[in-house]
Parts: sequence; structure tokens; C-alpha cells
Amino acid sequence: MDTQKLYSWTRQQQNMDIGVIVDEMEKKQAQDMLDKQQMNAPEMKFLDKTLQKSDEPVAPVIMDRRANVPAHMPPTIDIFSQKQSLVRMANYTFYSKDGTAHKGSRNKPSKKYMKPILDNLKRIDELLNMQYDPKNIDKDKDEIEKMFRKTILACEDYVANRNPWTSEGKARLQMVKDFQAQLQHESIMFTNTVQQLEKKTLEENNAENEIGENEIKQNSEKHGSKEQKQSWLSILAKVRTEEIKDGENGYKVTIGGAGTSKIYIVEKDGKKRYFKGNEKIPNGNYYTNLDLSVNELNKVGDDTSKRRADYLTVIKQAIKSHYATDEDFRIDVAKNKPQGMGGLVAFIRAKLAGDKKLTEIFRVIDIEFTKHQKYEESDMYFIDNELREALKRSTCCGIATKHALIDPKSEISKRNVATSRMAELLGIGDMVAKSVMADVIINGKKMSGIAMEEAKGQSTGLAHDQAAKKQKRTNYSPNAFRQLLNLQIFDIICGQVDRNGANYLAEEEEIEKTDIIEFTKIKAIDNDMAFGNLKYNDLLDRGDDGLNRMRNIESMGELHVPAMDKKFADSILALDAEKINYALCDVLSIEEREALIDRVKGVQKAIRRRQDYEKKLRRKDPKAVSMFVEDVEGQENWKKAYERFAKKVVDMKEQDKKNVENIQAQIREIEENTGYKDDFKRSKIKNLTKHLKNAQERTYNFLNQKTYFLSFNVLDK
Repeated sequence: MDTQKLYSWTRQQQNMDIGVIVDEMEKKQAQDMLDKQQMNAPEMKFLDKTLQKSDEPVAPVIMDRRANVPAHMPPTIDIFSQKQSLVRMANYTFYSKDGTAHKGSRNKPSKKYMKPILDNLKRIDELLNMQYDPKNIDKDKDEIEKMFRKTILACEDYVANRNPWTSEGKARLQMVKDFQAQLQHESIMFTNTVQQLEKKTLEENNAENEIGENEIKQNSEKHGSKEQKQSWLSILAKVRTEEIKDGENGYKVTIGGAGTSKIYIVEKDGKKRYFKGNEKIPNGNYYTNLDLSVNELNKVGDDTSKRRADYLTVIKQAIKSHYATDEDFRIDVAKNKPQGMGGLVAFIRAKLAGDKKLTEIFRVIDIEFTKHQKYEESDMYFIDNELREALKRSTCCGIATKHALIDPKSEISKRNVATSRMAELLGIGDMVAKSVMADVIINGKKMSGIAMEEAKGQSTGLAHDQAAKKQKRTNYSPNAFRQLLNLQIFDIICGQVDRNGANYLAEEEEIEKTDIIEFTKIKAIDNDMAFGNLKYNDLLDRGDDGLNRMRNIESMGELHVPAMDKKFADSILALDAEKINYALCDVLSIEEREALIDRVKGVQKAIRRRQDYEKKLRRKDPKAVSMFVEDVEGQENWKKAYERFAKKVVDMKEQDKKNVENIQAQIREIEENTGYKDDFKRSKIKNLTKHLKNAQERTYNFLNQKTYFLSFNVLDK
């Protein structure tokens, strides 16, 4: 049996789930070849040298790819007479009898096969940012297509030669497979789009030739735009943009949403999505935002729109006459917090009751309201919605620029798409409302924007209130608990600063024969307040200022979450800057991607620090419970993690109750003691009152730091 034959045979076994053990007929031949050093395979040489240096026998191992450890670790077996050896697959780790892996096995090849992928992605990113001349498009096209092919081949090489058994290695392998599939699709679409562009350019050139030189000179300004160079990135952006033509390919597009915000409902195959045009960061002035609504209504031009535009103009003038600035109005609204639909209208009517013109307008609106069976069709609903939308746009400006550090000139809609892509990249796409760039075409008119899937469920706060009315309590399922904690880490990565109770929805179900309504799934929505220029270190000392709900996830090396999904942590560790740049190059600026990469590296370091800490901890206490929870499918471990956390909170709450009672008793004792001087009493009571407040708020503050909105669920236990 020659060397090449044996080595090729071992390589061919990579699709098997067992290590390769040479059969009885080849044992002696293989041993003879090892003794004579005729084996040219590097791994066989390495194995032979390892065995010569070690007196410890090596046992054959049957590997199970679905597990993190060998499925079977047999006792020492005499395979090659006195000297034991093992002919193994190219990338399989071999173990000593105590189960420890020898160095120099899997981890080295990973970098070897990953480096070409990252280098090629980096080169693609450089080429995409180059400009091309529409009339000379072949110049760089061939190199870009070549780099696509090289990257796909590098991914194939990685998949063929890597067979990881660690969870982190599996996460990296899955990410490479996903990139391979994406690159294969986008390379084909890229080539087709370039060919269409070449054909279009050729037709335009022929048309120009027919026009003649004199006419081209006379219309130089018009034809000059065709000479402008564009970025290759614009072609990739076009590839990633879904085209939705009303009435074609099963698409049905209808106008939806209340007010002037242009939202369209896109239906296909029984599924519903929402489309809205590209939006920039709105103006911070409330009156300016109301004027935008008025202008949109006047553009529509029908009687209903004109009437509603007049109503909004009168309301705006009344608010301006009552408040010195628009900021004073927004502060007053924030203090009073008008609730529910119609709440803002009711607030304005009460505040401006003395304005006769406004009173007359609302009297007419009330009469019109009685004619409608559906509130959503009335002027009252429309006006209240527009007033709220203007307020939301004004607040949005402050959140985006001051808290997320988003460039005021940048588009905000694309951040929903960036969030969706990052979730897909990290393997948590099921917990973020999917968004894609889209062009909607209705009656030949094209609108560019984003299409978002319809999310099921309702806000957890609303569900909690509804449950209380039924004398029931809410709780998280193990899966929802996992998703909520994943969302907290994910928002750090994305730089999301507006994750309030209304910006994620929960599906729920009532547990039979109990008083519990359980949240089963979490879905994040309204993800546009993200991907600004926040760096990871900007988050470490960042508090809750009323608008920014983001929590830093560590301090002094401690992660501020009660548990973390091991699979999600592995996906984060598998991220590279090159993968991020390729995935988001068409929706985020270079500066925004650099800030994102900085946040990813910060989270990666935090996870690594925790992993190192747990390794040291397990040396002292092998039974120590890890923060990183596995067994997501069975959810048994997540159930235990949630129960541990809930028990800790309940115990803390009981201890707080005892502390509060103890402090209150001390205060009463001092107040009733006539032997104390008044100054001493006041000083002592002041200190005890401070401790009392801390004791009363300790559990809530703990929850507020550790999680987003678990407080009302866990504290009800």
C-alpha cells in the first residue's frame, strides 16, 4: 500500500462520523511504513513523532459530530503490537486515554482556511468602493467577478477541510456556509445586473449617436449626467434590493396606515409586509413637523385632505400662542403623559380650552366623529395620529443625534435593514422583524424604501396589564427568557438606544389550570435608532437618561446578564470585521461600520473574560454553574437558568422586606425615645431614611441593571 493511497483514503473518510482505523490487513504495512519514515503525509509524521516522545498510549476514538466530546472513549487497545498508533482523518483530534486533546490538531488549520476568505472579502470591499465609468464598465468588472469566485472557492475549501467539535468552531463553520450561499447568489445576480447595465449603456450610446454632435452640445447639461462615474457598491445595493411590482408575480400593494406617513401593505402568498419610503432623520422642531403633515395633505388635494390640513394649521397656531417654544410644549406633554388614542387631542383641548377658534374646530370634529362607526375612519383619529407622529419625529431627532450619535444627514430607514442582517448573521434572525431594501412600483411609479415583515404579538407591558385585569400574572417561557437576554446583548452590538417596552412584541399563551399567561416568543421591531457612531467604551459609563434604554453589559469584568446563550455567544466570537463590512456595506457608512466593529470587539472581549474566569472557577469547584447556557432545543437548561434567576430575585426581595421592617423599627424607636436630643434624632433619622430608600429600591435596581423588562414578571412570583 503506497503512501498516497493510504493518505487519500483517510481524507476520503471526512464525511463519515467515525475516525479511521486501518483494517487488519493493512496494520502491519502501515506500521512498517511508519518505522521506515516513508509516510509523506504531514499528519502521519506528526503522529509518529508524538508517539515517539510520549510513553502514554493513544486510544482510537469514535467521534460524534453532534456532540462536543467523543461519543466513545475506549480503553487502551493494542492495535499495532507493542507501539500503539492511530491513522486518523485529516482534521480529527486524537486523544490520550484521559480524554485530553494533544496540541496542534484542529485550531491551527482553522486560521489557515479562514485567512483566504477574510482577505478576499477585504479585497471585494475595496473594489466595491471604487468608481466605474458606465461607458467603460469592463475595466474592473472582471476582477470583482474573479474575487467573488475566489471567495466562494475559499469557503468551499473551509467547509471541506473543517470538521469542528467545539461549539465555537461549529458557529464559525455555519457562518462560512451562510456566506458561501450568499456569495453564490449575489455573484450571479451581480453579473446579470452588470450585463443589463452594459446593454442599457449601449442603447443610450446608440441613441446619442443618432442625435448628432450639435444637439448633444446644446443639451450638454442633460447628457453630462451620463458621464458621471458611479460606485460598484450601487450595483451590489441594487442586487440586494427587492423589486415589488403591484399586480405582478403575486404581489398586491395597497395604501395602509393612518395619517400622512406613507405606509403601503404588501401581500404575497398569504403573508403581509409593510413598505415605507426612505426617510432621513426628522427635524427636531414640532411645528416644522406639523407643517410637513399639512404640506403632504395639500399635495393630495381632495376635500377631506384639505379639511384636515386646515384643522392641523389651527391647532398648530393655538399651541404656538400658548407656549413660548415648541420645546416647552413637548416638555409639558412628557410630564402629563397622555395615554391611548385620542389622549393627545384631549390634553390639548384641556390646556387650550380658552381658545375660541380651536374650541369651534373641535366641536366640528366631534360632530363628524359621531357619523363614523369606525373610529379609525374619523377626523378625530387622523388628527390625534398626526399630532402624535409630529411629536414622535421631534423626539426621534433627539434620540438619533444625541444618544445614538447618528449623523443628522444620514438615512434612518436603512438601520432597520442593518439590524435584520446582523441578526441573520448572528443566527437570531427569528427574533428580529425581517427588513429588506425594496423598490415598490405602482402604476409605473417607483418608490424606494424598506419592506418589513408583519410581527405577531403585543407589548409585554400591555399584556401584563391585561393579565392583571383577568387576575392572572405573566411569565417568560425558557425560550422567551433566552431571547430577551439575547436581545439585550444584541442591542449593545447594534448601538440600539430606543428599546422600550413598545419596541418588542411577545407572543403569549395561557397555561391551563394555572393563573399564568406565558410569553413564548420575542420579536424586536422599530429598530431604526441604532448604528450610530457610539463606541463600546462610550457605553460603559452610560446611565438611563429617560430616552436611552441601553445597558452596558459589564463592569469590572462582570457580565450584567443573569445568563447568556452559549450558541449566541459562539456566533459573536465567530464574527470578523471583513464579514461585517461585506454584509452591511450598502446600508451603513464606513464610520458607522467602524463603530459597529468596535462594539463587537468590546462584547467579544467581555465574553472571553467571562470564559477565562469560569475556567479558573471550575478548577476550584468542578460543579460551578456556567453563565453560558446550552441545550436551547430542549430548553431544560434555560428553564433551570430562569428558575435560578427568579429564586435569586425572590430571595433578594424577602431580604429587602426584612431590612425595610428592621429600619422602620429603628426609626420608630428613635422617634419614641425621649432621651435623645433633637439634633441627634434628626441626623439619625435622616441616615436611616436614606438606607430605607436603598433597601426599598435594591431589588428593582438589580433587575433594572441585569435585564430589560423582567421586573414586573419576576417580582410577581
